[in-house]
Amino acid sequence: MGCILGAGGVKFWTRGVSSRVRAKEAAVALTISSPAFENGGEIPRRYTCDGEDISPELRFGGVPQG
Repeated sequence: MGCILGAGGVKFWTRGVSSRVRAKEAAVALTISSPAFENGGEIPRRYTCDGEDISPELRFGGVPQG
């Protein structure tokens, strides 16, 4: 399995499988977001080592089964 990180999130694909199987598999776009800050925005200081150094809430989408 390979992956690439881009503006739309992380995309995974499978290598070494037949083209017929690959055609049935859609690319899975794994997304990670947080309500703690805006997409493309700066991470608030409280979530850094210069602030409280706490972890922001993370939300994952497009997680493949298995």
